[in-house]
Amino acid sequence: MKTALVVASSPISRIVISRTIERCYIKAIAVTPEVAQREFMHRDPGLVIIDTAAAPDLLHALFDGIAQRRRTAFPALPRVVLICGPGEAERLDAYRYLIDTVAGKPITPDILQPIIDRVIKQHTQPKP
Repeated sequence: MKTALVVASSPISRIVISRTIERCYIKAIAVTPEVAQREFMHRDPGLVIIDTAAAPDLLHALFDGIAQRRRTAFPALPRVVLICGPGEAERLDAYRYLIDTVAGKPITPDILQPIIDRVIKQHTQPKP
């Protein structure tokens, strides 16, 4: 996994999440929800981290692109981490099968880094 796409409406969230990803030696590409689908198609990230405060209506196209790529990729990439507050994850219930991990808000580097490390480790471990 060389790159991660960070999708968040808030510039502060994009910075915090991106810096945490970089601590894991992964290049972060931070974008707003409005350009997330286009950047996803152009960048081919191995990890996508989505802050659900990022206008769920704008995320449907992104999730559709992730689903399409996962059907054709082996191993199934990209991995998806959803960051959400209470009740936010239900708005994206139709895409639950694409989400590898859900992290609750408030998110801090100390909480997010072990989650990213675990998702990366699950990706790199061979299946028995």
